[in-house]
This record gives sequence, structure tokens and C-alpha cells, in this order.
Amino acid sequence: MQQHLHEFVGKNGFEELCREWVLDYANSGQLGFVPRRIGSFWRSRSGKTPGLEIDVLAINEDEHQMLIGECKFTREAIGAAVVRKLIEDKTPLVDIDTSKEWTIRHVFFSRSGFSSDARAAIKGLGCEFVDLARLERDLKKS
Repeated sequence: MQQHLHEFVGKNGFEELCREWVLDYANSGQLGFVPRRIGSFWRSRSGKTPGLEIDVLAINEDEHQMLIGECKFTREAIGAAVVRKLIEDKTPLVDIDTSKEWTIRHVFFSRSGFSSDARAAIKGLGCEFVDLARLERDLKKS
């Protein structure tokens, strides 16, 4: 257990810092909406309903706006597969009122940066990358 403790604390602490960053980003007016809730989301698999884990979720149901974030506290840069998994696989599984049009923004947080194929994968999608240096810099401002 001790050999994985650093990874566990690092991952969970990093996710909490990322949620704090979203709160600060929203409070500064840069997010584009005021979330009513910021946290994480998970649902276990049940029958034909797939399981789902979202590291960062900020939502305003009244304005039909949502931020979905993926946090990676690994030694490897985030690649295009992580980008595609969040946008194409996870996002459609979030329980929202589909009779309304939603604005959904994706943010990727990484301890080790982002690969060139990940950067290419988000072109034109309105996604944002936040590396450890930016996370630290932005949180120091608040």
C-alpha cells in the first residue's frame, strides 16, 4: 500500500486543485458562466448503463452550461486518446436534460503536459489545456 500512497494522494490532491482552479476561473469571469456546483461525478455500472467517472464537473442547470474536466497526475503527457475518450465516450454519458441545448466546455489538466497529437485533436473544439505550471500560476493569483 505504501508504494502507491504517493500516487493516490497526488492524484486526489491534484484533482482537488483542479476543481479549485475551475472555481477561481469562474469567479474571475473567464469561464463564461457561474457554476451552481463544482465537484466530481461517478456512476457505477448497472445493467446496460455503463459506469462513468468525471474528475471535474462544473454545472449550471438553469443556463444549460457545463464544464467537464479530465485530470492526469502521471509522468506521461496527455495524448489524443485521453482527449477523444473524454469528448466522445464520457461526455455523452453525463445525465443532462437533452431536450435543451447545452454548452459544454472541456478542460484537460496534466502534471506532465500534452502531446502534439492531443493538441491537434482539440483544434476547433474549444477545449483548454492546463498544465502544472499554469495551474500553480493561476492559483497563486487568487
